Amino acid sequence: MFLFMLNNTLAQTQVSGTILDSLSQKPLPNASIHIKNKAGIAIASTSSNNKGNFSVVITTTGDFTLITDYIGYESASRRFTIAKDLGGELKFDIGLSLANINLKDVKIVNKVSKPFILFTGGKIILNVSQSPLTAGDDAYSVLLRAPGVVELDGTLIFRNKTINVLIDGKPTHLTDAELKNMLSSMPANGIERVEIISNPSAKYDAAGGSVINIISAKNKRDGLNGVYSTGIGTGKYIKYNEGINLNYRDKGLNVYGSYDFMHNKQYYDNRSNRIIDQTASVYQTDYEVRSRFNNSYKIGVDYDLTRNSTIGILLKGYTNYGKRTVGNQSDLRHITGGDSSSLGNTAGNVKFTNPLVSITYTKKIDSLGKELSVSGDYFNYHKYWNDNFSTNYFDANGSQFLPTTYFRNSLPGTVSNYSFSIDYAAPSKIGKFEYGIRNQFTTTDNDAKWENLINDDWINDATKTNHFIYRENINAAYVNYTNTFQLKYTITVGLRAEQTNTKGELVTGNQINDNHYLKLFPNINFNYTPGVDNEFALTYRKSIDRFGLNIVNPFVIYQNQYSLSQGNPGILPQINNNFEFTYTLKRAFVLGASYTHTTDPLVPVYIKGPDNIVISTYNNLKAADLFYVYYDLTFPITKWWTTDLSGGTGFYKYNTSSSLFKGNNSTWSYLLQTENTFNFGNGWAAELNVLDRGPYASGIYKLQTILTTSTGVSKNLAHNKANIKLALLDIFNTERQKVNINYQDLVINQNNKTETRFLNLSLTYKFGNTKVKSNSKGPSKTDETEHRLNN
Repeated sequence: MFLFMLNNTLAQTQVSGTILDSLSQKPLPNASIHIKNKAGIAIASTSSNNKGNFSVVITTTGDFTLITDYIGYESASRRFTIAKDLGGELKFDIGLSLANINLKDVKIVNKVSKPFILFTGGKIILNVSQSPLTAGDDAYSVLLRAPGVVELDGTLIFRNKTINVLIDGKPTHLTDAELKNMLSSMPANGIERVEIISNPSAKYDAAGGSVINIISAKNKRDGLNGVYSTGIGTGKYIKYNEGINLNYRDKGLNVYGSYDFMHNKQYYDNRSNRIIDQTASVYQTDYEVRSRFNNSYKIGVDYDLTRNSTIGILLKGYTNYGKRTVGNQSDLRHITGGDSSSLGNTAGNVKFTNPLVSITYTKKIDSLGKELSVSGDYFNYHKYWNDNFSTNYFDANGSQFLPTTYFRNSLPGTVSNYSFSIDYAAPSKIGKFEYGIRNQFTTTDNDAKWENLINDDWINDATKTNHFIYRENINAAYVNYTNTFQLKYTITVGLRAEQTNTKGELVTGNQINDNHYLKLFPNINFNYTPGVDNEFALTYRKSIDRFGLNIVNPFVIYQNQYSLSQGNPGILPQINNNFEFTYTLKRAFVLGASYTHTTDPLVPVYIKGPDNIVISTYNNLKAADLFYVYYDLTFPITKWWTTDLSGGTGFYKYNTSSSLFKGNNSTWSYLLQTENTFNFGNGWAAELNVLDRGPYASGIYKLQTILTTSTGVSKNLAHNKANIKLALLDIFNTERQKVNINYQDLVINQNNKTETRFLNLSLTYKFGNTKVKSNSKGPSKTDETEHRLNN
């Protein structure tokens, strides 16, 4: 109420207009508009929409200059005065003239001059399309290059906060292993950039402590255009990819589509040593080779119904096939003797299908910036997985003492999701309001069948076979309020309410677990900008991490002779309270500090079972406190060499106490990363990346240091229509994950090596119309969410 009263005492003037090509009078979308006061300080900035329209609110009086910039056009400026109590609206129609530039001069401004990592507007931006290291790489590997992003037990973490992953503002619908599978099949050369939002507003789903939005590369020119890409790479095995992206744009119609194929073969060498009660130990080695055949597709249409309303329809998804072979050796050692070992072999096949249909309607209600967006989505995910196992048993002398056992499984899983959302933006004299509602309904159905080979017949194994169905309904509503006052201060206050209803049904055991809860998630963002080169920000956000849908399945799942996994139907959602302060200088230096307090942290744990078996499951710890200080500095060393230095240090503490165990897991950690870009001219560019991540704690895990180095080079060809990239990833093959666990008298040391050293070569070629676009319309945007659909 104080803010409302304060702003009512100030002049409220809406400055709006349209940016046009001075000759054709066609609108110019994405033009940059800056308003500066008499002292030359920028007090407001925005960009034109697809119709060339823009609008901002000025809350003071005086003399101002409106400056408009657009690539390939001369800049334009307009001076205007806002008198005391003027209020109302000022409108400008600005025509821009094509710049008198020699195209030979233009091409020396190479895109790779942009740094790979850029801190701006509260976001971390990875300019993926600028990086030579993306040659033959995939989206998942790109995310792991972002400062502060790591993988823990198959889950992506950013500064020790979970991540809500979006693609073009749309939910991915997947988490953990399924999310990794999807992103690993997405070629990096189809990505324009990646945006990381550390503290998203209430408009975003409350799930996840941070947001990563993957922005696809889009062609913005008129007529028919396309990009063809191909690549080949090698590590221990050969891999290759091929794809095509087409786009047709004419007036109010935009039709686009793409198809990508990727074949990848990769090894995984995982080793662990488990000490159980100090009386026995189990040493295990797993060597797995996976072959993937990934097919991803997308087709969409955006159509302008009127000058101010647009409808978009998108169909996308993937169909992936995979094969795997696993060799497992387990050695059991007893202090009192009785040693034994086993050799296991696994051969499996998997198929994933993932179609998604989305319909979005947006309408610009008036020139003041009021806008309505309505979105409906249907998502279906199906997994069919089967494995064949054989195990041989040997005594301490190496003699087989039991018959060979044979068994197999069939693990089909289906997830269906329906969602509907409405978002409304309403600028006013007292600030900008945003409102929205979202409803989503999810059903996951896993029907696992296990059979043993007995007397040449396959017999159902009732101890492993199970059928589990999980239903979830989330109803959400939010409101955001943003206002700028005294030219220097901007405040955003938001509140999101989410009501959750879940029902887990273990059909096999006739067990039902219901859960219903309503939670509120506030967020506050305060920015102070004393000048155009300095910005201070203070934020608070409350978020929730809901469990993956398979985590609540209480049935035991076989992995190998000494390893089982089991869900926990009594798991609770994790609640996070995050405070963060950042200072930004000229968008080239960022210094920040964050503190997160977590209640009921949701973590993977290990417990002892009978006969030296270790069961992996999930549990809630009591609490966690995470403090982190970070920095990023970008500066040129020479005219052709720019470096980005980023890193930080933090203290991570988890209270691991339970009814059976007292203690905590804590450690100091650090992260050092340098990203060097080299622009040699004549289309030549190169990149060198070095990452050193120190040991840190997470849940019951202690992860050891990781060091990796990668380099790449690129060359523009055929008048910048073609680009060739050569990359060598993890040059010294040092990227390895080492984990130590000491929990409830169970000591586990893991040493896992995923193949990471690759030599990749890729080629992209652009074809089609070369005219400047007259209308730009990408996929319509809906409210982001994370469905956590893990099977």
